[in-house]
Amino acid sequence: HHFLTDSFECDDEETCLERAIGFMAHVGHAGEMFTSAAPYDPIFWPIHGLADRFLQLKRLQAYDGLTTLDETWGYEHSAYTPSDTRHVCDWSDVEGMQMPTCSVGTCPGHKSNDIIPWSNFIGDDESYTNVEFYDFVSPLSEDMPYVYDTFTVWPGCSAQGLDFWSTDDDSRRI
Repeated sequence: HHFLTDSFECDDEETCLERAIGFMAHVGHAGEMFTSAAPYDPIFWPIHGLADRFLQLKRLQAYDGLTTLDETWGYEHSAYTPSDTRHVCDWSDVEGMQMPTCSVGTCPGHKSNDIIPWSNFIGDDESYTNVEFYDFVSPLSEDMPYVYDTFTVWPGCSAQGLDFWSTDDDSRRI
């Protein structure tokens, strides 16, 4: 208890534990993949595909009652986000090694009803808000233009002897 009170500047154990858990669960300094410039990094694209696959697995498990998932849209701009420089940069006219034009502001496009810049996924000239697109890419959506063949079999990992699900328990395979 003495370590917690000194480390987290708190008086009672409950407050200390809440602060300790918050500290451990905080993303910390997330790096460049946490900013809106992440798509300019080539490694973003394979990582983003894996994140989508993991989210689909989590959503399926939640729908089956195997886990919980709060799907409430809750974007909140915080001045304390480590990667947030409170600057918005316009990259639209950048060529070669030029730098973008930047100004003080908050990057738009994160709220549930903000319209995403991509459209026409099913050929009906449709557009989507963030939350509509999230529903569109649900693993239960009949309009979803793609599906993953598996969620628990990762050949690249298995080839290196890394398995995340028991091969003896086929009931956990999705």
